[in-house]
Formats: sequence, C-alpha cells, structure tokens
Amino acid sequence: MRDPNHAAYLKGNKLFKQGRFVDAGAQFQLAIEEWPQDWQAMWALGNCFTELKKPRKAEEQFKAALQLAAVEELPNLLFNLGNALFDQGKYDAAIAEYRRVPKGHHIARSAANNIALAEKRMTGEP
Repeated sequence: MRDPNHAAYLKGNKLFKQGRFVDAGAQFQLAIEEWPQDWQAMWALGNCFTELKKPRKAEEQFKAALQLAAVEELPNLLFNLGNALFDQGKYDAAIAEYRRVPKGHHIARSAANNIALAEKRMTGEP
C-alpha cells in the first residue's frame, strides 16, 4: 500500500536538498494535507519558507510543529523559531525562544550567539 504522506515528504526532502524550495514546500504541504499531525513536514515547510525569505510563514510552521513534535526535537525547533522571529526584527521574542533551548544541548552555543546578536541589534549596533 502506498503512503501518500510519506511519498510527498520524501519528494519534498529531495527537492529541498536540490535547492528547489518552492517545489519542496509544495510537497511538504501535500504531506501535511495527507496527515495534518505531520510535525516533521511542518518543520520542513518552515525551513523552505526560511530559505525563501518568508520568516512570518516560517514562524507559523515552526509554532505548529512545536505543538506536535517529539520532546527531543523541541530545542532544534525552538532555535528555528527564534531565527524566524529574528529575521522579522522581533528580537525580544527571538531571545525568549533562544533562551528556551536547554543549556548543554548541541545547539545552545548557537542560541547564545544569536541572543548576543539580537541584543546588539536592539541597541542599534550592526
């Protein structure tokens, strides 16, 4: 039996790796339509929007994925959500998400670096 959700996700992943973000996003959207709880497809669609410089849409997808994701994936999703907020100039909100990344997690150093950068942007430094 063919699984349309999985097939769309795999096709989207392949397209994403090729840098075809619009086409990849369409496949991830299909995957979500097939299985509305597919947080991995939501995350991937958010990544497509990030690459397409559409941080508001990325934010929506990351927030939706956070509601359904496995606990061990939350730090990475929080980091991506922080980045989407940062890209919109919502530095306070971005910092809040970066601070939710647990200390000791492999992405915590990147989150700390982004907090420092957001704080600089808030003070008007380049």
